[in-house]
Amino acid sequence: MAVLGNRVIKSIQRGNTGKGGTGGTVTINAVDTAKTMINVSVATGKQTVGSSSGGPYSQAIGASVVLTDSTTITIQNGAYPAISGGTGDTFTVPTVTYEVVEYE
Repeated sequence: MAVLGNRVIKSIQRGNTGKGGTGGTVTINAVDTAKTMINVSVATGKQTVGSSSGGPYSQAIGASVVLTDSTTITIQNGAYPAISGGTGDTFTVPTVTYEVVEYE
């Protein structure tokens, strides 16, 4: 039986997604949100803007994650300006890794 302090862990759900770049949702098995926490790691994405789009410059792109309801994780992408797809423009999507821990 897994425990944290005096709290017994009922379930753990883990996964990862590339939705950090566009935002979106991930469906999980139902949990009691009052007894659940979510751990998140974000592998930062990167946007590089070439000279044809007003660059050159690059910036990191992150993401935030919220346990929206008992079966949904919502991922919100970090702010970044739209790029026009000009010469030298690139975009690497942030990867979000999550762990949902529900306690008894």
